[in-house]
Amino acid sequence: MVSTLPDAGERPLSRSNWTAGMLISMLALTMVAVQPMFAGALADKYGLDVRMLGILLGTEQAGGVLGALLAFWIIGRFDLRSIGAVSSLIAVIASVWTALSPPFEILLALRFLFSASSMTAYAVGIVVLARSIDPDRSFGIMLFLQTVFFAGYAAVFPDILKQTGFVFGLSSIALCFVFTMLAAFAMPARQQPQHTPREEQPSIGSLPKDAMLILIATSLLQASIMVEWGFLERVGQSVNISANQLGYAFSVGLLGGLPGSLLPGVLGRRLGHWPGIAIGTLFVLAANGIFAFTPAPLSHFTTALFVLNFGWCFAGAYYLGFIAQLDSNGRAARLIPFALAIGNMIGPLGVASITVGERFGGIFALSTLCASCGFAITCWVSSRRRPSIA
Repeated sequence: MVSTLPDAGERPLSRSNWTAGMLISMLALTMVAVQPMFAGALADKYGLDVRMLGILLGTEQAGGVLGALLAFWIIGRFDLRSIGAVSSLIAVIASVWTALSPPFEILLALRFLFSASSMTAYAVGIVVLARSIDPDRSFGIMLFLQTVFFAGYAAVFPDILKQTGFVFGLSSIALCFVFTMLAAFAMPARQQPQHTPREEQPSIGSLPKDAMLILIATSLLQASIMVEWGFLERVGQSVNISANQLGYAFSVGLLGGLPGSLLPGVLGRRLGHWPGIAIGTLFVLAANGIFAFTPAPLSHFTTALFVLNFGWCFAGAYYLGFIAQLDSNGRAARLIPFALAIGNMIGPLGVASITVGERFGGIFALSTLCASCGFAITCWVSSRRRPSIA
């Protein structure tokens, strides 16, 4: 597959560089795979209740917002090799330091820094994929590979923690960013002419209105997932599911992302963005119903995870493809990490604001509200456009 980068003057991007972008965007969100178990380990280590855990996760994701904004500004001004390598190195340092159990105040700062750097690295990969020949297919492939890796890592993460201990278990995340750093070095030192005029740099205000609206809808879908994702390990424990059972449940559940991401890659634009988003959103809502009313036994919990991940990946791929379609110049693609980071932050902070003690009912109601609002925005945008575009 031959692709072009945004603002690269239609210069071809080599297959190796496209592959590097794919690897970076696949690994930079590694924390998503193990966040429930990672958060549970930190909660046990520091004695955090659901509210304090929400503050920790919300602070971490606030760093992602900063990283995404930073990426929007620096991509196009600096070469992608440097951006990817430096941000990956910072993520490695923050991961290892987190594992050393610093005081809680320092832990907050480290998680903020980790999320900022990992989101910046993710942006390096995502801007490459957004300008591929078929963005729907590229994002579908990325989500498929990401899901395979996530499922495998989630399965072994509890055993890594048990066999190697808290320090080495949490430090294993740093290894993923060693690989993203190596992938960044595979990119050219300079992606675009150094004399690019300042006025050619994109600004948020210059983006098409419909693209901005779908970015908001994407953020709401992400928020609907993150409202519950970091707390599902606690939900499982509340219905007496053991740590090892939870690890395998998350591994099997994450496999729902395989068909969820593979089908958009196969179908491409033939299904259409609006129907794809509708199908994915319905699966997310169905998973919320299972979690809220019948999370036990283990088979119910695992099924809900599978359904949730299918809907997340299926709708997510079509949301990303819709954004790329609405702004073919690739400017809106630079805001995709920002939209995801906003959703990541809104979710845990929303939980912290509505949750008291260990009650989880409000979590799934808030998740349903976010997903439904995102779909409503999509319906409105689609109704204003030709069927061939929506």
